[in-house]
Amino acid sequence: MKKNQQLSRRIIVAFVLMAAVISALFSVGIVVVVQVVEHQLLSNTLHDDLTLAMARYSEGRDLDLQPGSRFYHEKYNQQDDSNMPPDWLKNLRSGFHEVFREGQSFHALVYKQGNEKFLFLRDQTDLEKREQALYVIIIAGFLLSVVAAWVLGYFLARRIMSPVSRLAQQVRDREQQSSANMPLAA
Repeated sequence: MKKNQQLSRRIIVAFVLMAAVISALFSVGIVVVVQVVEHQLLSNTLHDDLTLAMARYSEGRDLDLQPGSRFYHEKYNQQDDSNMPPDWLKNLRSGFHEVFREGQSFHALVYKQGNEKFLFLRDQTDLEKREQALYVIIIAGFLLSVVAAWVLGYFLARRIMSPVSRLAQQVRDREQQSSANMPLAA
């Protein structure tokens, strides 16, 4: 009977491990795709918005920014520009950045041209909250698939082992009957 329990346990472990590996691969794949798409989409959008804002700013026109967007301009060696970025954004290098400050999430694009630095900032707190909710769903899906694999493995192991156990018991019974009927000496 102990061998049957070991075999049942192995069946359950195989189901759980298989589900854990497959679910982990899918989960990691989803997270990577979300990050890559977010980076590409937002960096392209921010680049377009920054280019438009730079053109309007250089022409002295109204920037007409979307709600939650900000544009900053800094000229090195000049402190009189009213559009200077705040101190918490001054150390950003050229390129795309995710910045977190006081419970808010921002995406920033920095562009340096000569002795000027242009910075476009967009509040992405709502997007970040949705992204975090997606990650919670991914983790829940992973855990549910592992639990479902354990339950399925448990019931399948019982179903597989039931006829095997009966067959083993019949063989033992038959061996006992035949050994009891055999003469000891001839």
